[in-house]
Amino acid sequence: MIEKMKSSLLGIGLTAQQSELYLLLVKLGKSTVAELVKNSGVGRVSCYDVLQRLEQKGLVSFVNEEGSRSYRAASADQLLCLVREKEAKVAKERKLVEKLLPKLEQMQKLSVESEDAFVFRGVQAQRGFFEKILSEIKSGEEIFVLGGTGKALLSLPIYFPQWHRKRVEKKASVRVLFNHDLKDKSFVRMPSSSVLFLKKELSSPTTIFIFGSFVATLHWGENPVTFLIKSTAIAKSYRKYFLELWKKGIKKS
Repeated sequence: MIEKMKSSLLGIGLTAQQSELYLLLVKLGKSTVAELVKNSGVGRVSCYDVLQRLEQKGLVSFVNEEGSRSYRAASADQLLCLVREKEAKVAKERKLVEKLLPKLEQMQKLSVESEDAFVFRGVQAQRGFFEKILSEIKSGEEIFVLGGTGKALLSLPIYFPQWHRKRVEKKASVRVLFNHDLKDKSFVRMPSSSVLFLKKELSSPTTIFIFGSFVATLHWGENPVTFLIKSTAIAKSYRKYFLELWKKGIKKS
């Protein structure tokens, strides 16, 4: 019974020591500090501090009698008053927060977007990169690929048909500017895609992917590595660059 009562008092904001001394005063009635220390696990110095806190909450009062100070618990109704005060305080704080929220949300929208960077190293890690693309793109979104070398397609022949199927299921299309030397290769045909080829002098061993607010550079060597960065500003800039090159792209003969 006592432990349940202590738990309830903790629930309305009293500390363990405050709960213990309050219940002890309810049980004993008027008591001195010496009596409280004797019948509780609270030390003498701490006892004075706890009693002062209980006085501030209106749960304890004291009287000086013949040079000795005695304490007694206030009416149990004071607990209800304490809860009502807390409720009023919470209601006031809620109103302040509700008033503040629109301003905070506006500030967040105006704040500079944080930039996150990721590295995918190794053949198997590249699957993680392409899965990242699938997880980030939205339905109807277009993926831009600049400087496609075909090495990823050839190195993961089983994985890529599955990846393209998932991409198509998300209704995401892909627009690719392959390197010039791939004009006669059949593997450049992909579902839900548009393909052009770069001029020979613009071909590159590094492939750039632009999707959503991400930009990635993939270099496929013996140990392929992809550097991925999240930045709306950078993605916007690369997307603009890609579209300019797209205008100059060469169709498959």
